[in-house]
Amino acid sequence: VLAAVVGVNMITTVSSGLNAYASPLADDIRLNVSDYTVTELNEAALYFRDRANQLSANIPRGDDKITRISSFEEVAAVGHKGFDVLTYEKAYSVFACVTEAPVKKLSMPGVFGRKGDSGITVAITGESAVNPNVPAAAMPFAICKELSHRISIYTDADANFAAYLACTNHPDELYQYSGYLMAYYYCREALLSIPTSTAQAYAAQASKGLFDIVQADLDTVYDFYGKATAAPSVQAEANITDSDNEVTLITFSSYSDVTDLFVSWHIQYVVIPNQPQDNTEPEFDPYDKDKVNLPT
Repeated sequence: VLAAVVGVNMITTVSSGLNAYASPLADDIRLNVSDYTVTELNEAALYFRDRANQLSANIPRGDDKITRISSFEEVAAVGHKGFDVLTYEKAYSVFACVTEAPVKKLSMPGVFGRKGDSGITVAITGESAVNPNVPAAAMPFAICKELSHRISIYTDADANFAAYLACTNHPDELYQYSGYLMAYYYCREALLSIPTSTAQAYAAQASKGLFDIVQADLDTVYDFYGKATAAPSVQAEANITDSDNEVTLITFSSYSDVTDLFVSWHIQYVVIPNQPQDNTEPEFDPYDKDKVNLPT
């Protein structure tokens, strides 16, 4: 029995556990993760909220206005398509190993559901399964997260962020909506976890702008997951100052938190590209000694 246990543990370590020591996903996709402020966190939350609002009208819903999916199998069958876009159009080779094989439906979902687990990936067999009790609005995100684990993206933070990228680059609007909704969920939880009046006001502002149908979906997410487990432990690990309505957050360890990735992505791919660029060339002065080597 001991030999069997040791053998299984060794195989698990070789096939999956060593990935815990691999470089973070941010390095593979050239994402610069750095310190950010609570204002930047709030701006990211508002961006994800607004994108979810824009997509919400095109999502199939029941009479209760909550998102409905045709079937688990149909949604899971196209889960790979967002990764295909990331691989072949965005040139992120880290996602190239995702195959068309869909994730499976998890057996005994009630056992996992009580813990808020959305799925599981077994390293030895390479099989991934998703809890069918995950809310429909979060189901595509959960599918992409397990597909990320299946290609050895080890940490939950990296897998969650990979799921966001795959969902928001997916051709199906249901996947896109799920990605933005879950990104907003994590960022809002991060705001709520910061014990300052500024952060709490930002969190209230973000919630106030949600469409009713998006709020209905978000309620189902909270019913299943509860508070986001990836929200940063700001009070314990960050250096906080609250002056002039600006709270400075110190990045928490080596990309340990998915919220760091969401905010950094928003800054790099949304904020910076939209900043006004000064393309005017400075006027050349032939008598400027700093520009011309003038004879003495």
